[in-house]
Amino acid sequence: MKPGCAYSSSSERSIQAVCGSADFPRGRIGVGSPPPQWDLKDWVLSCWDQDAQADEIQSAIELAGKAALSFVEHGIQLTMNQFNFSSHPRKNGETACRHPDEQQPV
Repeated sequence: MKPGCAYSSSSERSIQAVCGSADFPRGRIGVGSPPPQWDLKDWVLSCWDQDAQADEIQSAIELAGKAALSFVEHGIQLTMNQFNFSSHPRKNGETACRHPDEQQPV
């Protein structure tokens, strides 16, 4: 990511300023798209604990914690291989790769 990119957050720009570089690993958690009437900032910062999907959101937070620990313990490559997955089905009906908590087929 280049410093000052439109898609860099203020926290990323702050880290870049301290490090003197944009060359550092970062983790992201998708929050989906806001409803049409919502501003993105309000959507990201909104309360979610009373939301109908609160359990899914809590699971995503817990998974992000596992990914953060994996990054510290095993490095970025193994962590990306284990935790980068898509919940969007592919054309053949399978997901891009397995969720880290799913059992491997025998």
